[in-house]
Amino acid sequence: MRPRFLAAVDMCLAGLIAIALLAPHTGCQAPWMKKKKPEIEVAQPDDLEPEVQFVGDLTRGWGLGYMKVEGIALVTNLRGTGSDPPPNDRRESLREEMKTNGVAHPDDILALDSVSMAYVKAYFPPGIRKGERCDVIVEAPPRTETTSLREGWLMKTRLRPVEVLGNRLRQGKVLGIAAGPMVVDAAFKGDTDKINLLRGRVLGGGEALIDRPIGLVVIGENHSIMTSTHVAAAVNRRFSAFIDRKKVGAAEPMDDDYIELKVNDTYKNNLGRYLRVVQNIAVHETPQQRISRLSRLESLLLEPISASRAAIRLEAIGPEAIPVLRKGMQSSDPEVRFYSAEALAYLDDAEAPAVLAAAAADSRAFRWHALAALSVVTHASAYDALTSLLHVPSVEARCGAIRAIRTRSASDPIAVGQVLSDPESQANIPTLRLVTVPSPSEPIVHFMRYREAEMAIFGQDVRLRAPFSVFAGTETIVKSIDGGRVRITRFVPGKDERRLECSTRLDDIVRTLAAIGVRYPDILQAVQEAQRTGALAARVEINALPTPDRQYEGSEDSSTNDDAGQAAASPLPGLFFERNSERDDAPMEDLEPTDDDASEKKSSGMWSKMKDWLTPG
Repeated sequence: MRPRFLAAVDMCLAGLIAIALLAPHTGCQAPWMKKKKPEIEVAQPDDLEPEVQFVGDLTRGWGLGYMKVEGIALVTNLRGTGSDPPPNDRRESLREEMKTNGVAHPDDILALDSVSMAYVKAYFPPGIRKGERCDVIVEAPPRTETTSLREGWLMKTRLRPVEVLGNRLRQGKVLGIAAGPMVVDAAFKGDTDKINLLRGRVLGGGEALIDRPIGLVVIGENHSIMTSTHVAAAVNRRFSAFIDRKKVGAAEPMDDDYIELKVNDTYKNNLGRYLRVVQNIAVHETPQQRISRLSRLESLLLEPISASRAAIRLEAIGPEAIPVLRKGMQSSDPEVRFYSAEALAYLDDAEAPAVLAAAAADSRAFRWHALAALSVVTHASAYDALTSLLHVPSVEARCGAIRAIRTRSASDPIAVGQVLSDPESQANIPTLRLVTVPSPSEPIVHFMRYREAEMAIFGQDVRLRAPFSVFAGTETIVKSIDGGRVRITRFVPGKDERRLECSTRLDDIVRTLAAIGVRYPDILQAVQEAQRTGALAARVEINALPTPDRQYEGSEDSSTNDDAGQAAASPLPGLFFERNSERDDAPMEDLEPTDDDASEKKSSGMWSKMKDWLTPG
């Protein structure tokens, strides 16, 4: 009979193995297995070419989750809707935060009804660099006496990772800071549900104080210095990166089981695709083997069922694959054409943009990916394709094209527009970015809800039709007067009345509202009210952007059925919007895409290796 302790060991090992097998399906949340499914899907090499060993056969991606950081903050500038928080640990944390920022008598400040305590959360995407920005979610505490955070200003607060260990709240080091003007959810969703007045965000208000590296972890029993070296060499034959203006290989072996990846500039806004391509690089391959494989991949590319995977494999090969992908772009099948053009775009081929523009205009499923690909092509054909999309029926394609143009060229006059602000404001904070696109297509007014306060007007001579009188917030009236003019009057308690006049053109009205001190949410309110009352004959959309998670449905895939406002887990935080924008109606506790690898490389030791093995990748 086996000793009792050995039997116990067997049972423990069996339990661990069962957990490992079941965790991907059951979402096991044990503290040391907390990592969720990566926010960026990385396709592992499959049986497409079983005789070839790929990077993905030996490694898995590391550092791909979103890192949650949070803090306790003070929201100021409230109009009598704040409250003094009750005495508890959270209040003490806020007092210490206020002292850190130089507030001498924090209790006196907390007693004012113009301030409120708030919880702050941000989600740093994988690969974020020091100094880059993201949205910050702000929410009043449960059972608070605060009635609204409208017009609030988030005071500077530090952001840290927070975990519950041993029934105690543990804080990590400061990884980010947050500050800026709030936009409450009620501005976009209405104030019927009072929670929308107590929750909102600071658009682009979070700043990372760290770099978040990504990498490859050697899996199974393959880890060795030789394996790491061979994998890094294979990646470096295909990709390079620039560090401090110096060209270096994209992969650097750091250990026998870890390779750090620097992001190639072409993929900096599409990290998910970068990891897919890297993992589909052949580790060992002679030139003759490469020629033979190109021929096989050409056959696979021309079959719709294998076209997507074959295109990624060809993209991983590099410029040698361009002739094959061009053949795929001539296919009569729309999927084959699209996947071929998408891969060609990341190889900076000038022939791809025409096919991608057609896909962005006509296909909801391909639209997001087509715009992302168009944003990286350096040839003038890509710019022409993107500007043509500014006039198509789909509001998603139009708004996505603006983002893609700006991503491609940060100074492009079409997409940059005009940054508006109140010239009398001491804070000198921009009110919004106004983009105007003269277009013969249907007039559309679009408001961004994430990343940046941005309003886009598509159309020719979009005006408000007199007579009209609408409110922009509670203190500003926009009213038509004789002579085809508009008078904007602002009443602020304790200040002199401000009054300006402008034309009935919508862009002129928006500029005047910003100049008189009206904020972004109140401008949205005025535009929506003008549309409801019939003064504005244009569609008004909020965050009508394409998403990357749609399924292609052949001829039923229609460009006219845009799901305005639908959000997705986007690996393009700079191009469209961020992961923390998903499922805004869910409690904040449900929005926790954690990454246990967040701030430093995994620890060494047998238990760590077992943990990494057991944790779903």
